[in-house]
Amino acid sequence: MAMSKVFNLGDVVLPGVHPKIGSFARFAPPVTTALVGAYVLGGNAVASVRNRAGGPPLSVVGAPTIGSEFGARLDHDNCFDTGLAPSASRTWIVVAKPQSLTGSGAANKASLLGNHTYVSSNLRGDQMWMGNPSAFYNQADINGPSPANVAQVVSALDPAKWAALVGTVDSAAGVMDCARRQSGVRTWVNPTTGISGRATYSDKKVRIGGDGTGTPGIYAHNVDIGLVLMHGTALSRAEIDTQLDYISQWLASTFGIDHV
Repeated sequence: MAMSKVFNLGDVVLPGVHPKIGSFARFAPPVTTALVGAYVLGGNAVASVRNRAGGPPLSVVGAPTIGSEFGARLDHDNCFDTGLAPSASRTWIVVAKPQSLTGSGAANKASLLGNHTYVSSNLRGDQMWMGNPSAFYNQADINGPSPANVAQVVSALDPAKWAALVGTVDSAAGVMDCARRQSGVRTWVNPTTGISGRATYSDKKVRIGGDGTGTPGIYAHNVDIGLVLMHGTALSRAEIDTQLDYISQWLASTFGIDHV
């Protein structure tokens, strides 16, 4: 019998054409160095909580709105807990729909990934988030009143389309970096250098679409997130480009999303 296509379904190979198979499709990013978390949200809760890096699954917080195919709408009260703490050096990649948030206050800040929380007067933890002035921020804990950060403008991105947002911390070199990619165009910023006092906070774990605070006092706006990778090391820009190329191709072939 002729097979029109062989689709790899995890450890099972099914003959035939299987469009929109979505959450069940095998996801195998080429760079696996210190990969501790790999999550594809959407389809249903069972598929969304799976850690495709082989670690423990996500815990559901509240009632996230999970899309029928790809993505989930999340906020502080309705998100996913990874059970993982930030590492001193890290690379986080989040595929989300960018938002140009320009107002002040928590209502105009959307969390992508992190565990920010207040300890006395210090803002502890790491965080990637979107907010005023129409920017995406990658922030790192330095155990002080404010975190170190590096930012990317997102107002040029199409909010109706998915984009890949990247945040890295290299604790040994004292460098932070961030990038954005949409429609095949990847943009880096000048990295933040000379970071000192790097610290990690593990009492609160990293949440997707949320943070470590007990109330939505920092990030209250909702956000659409579809895919998350967490590496416990600072990947090179070349390695990140390899990951982004794979993610873009995988989303196009699996979900028909051809604009990352």
